[in-house]
Amino acid sequence: MRMLKKVFLVLTVLLVILVLISFVLPQKQHVERSLDISSSAEKIYPYLANPKLFREWSPWSKMDPNM
Repeated sequence: MRMLKKVFLVLTVLLVILVLISFVLPQKQHVERSLDISSSAEKIYPYLANPKLFREWSPWSKMDPNM
């Protein structure tokens, strides 16, 4: 019974610590990625708009042509 009380106490303390840490952490996160393409939008748009042309520009299709 004593062992069970100790385990319960340790778990409770850990839970309280986690809750307190959650109040300190920021509420929102922001992740942003960008990529510069050295070509005009008129040249790129047809490849993105037409799913049949996906294999021509996708790096994954070169790795696995049977996908």
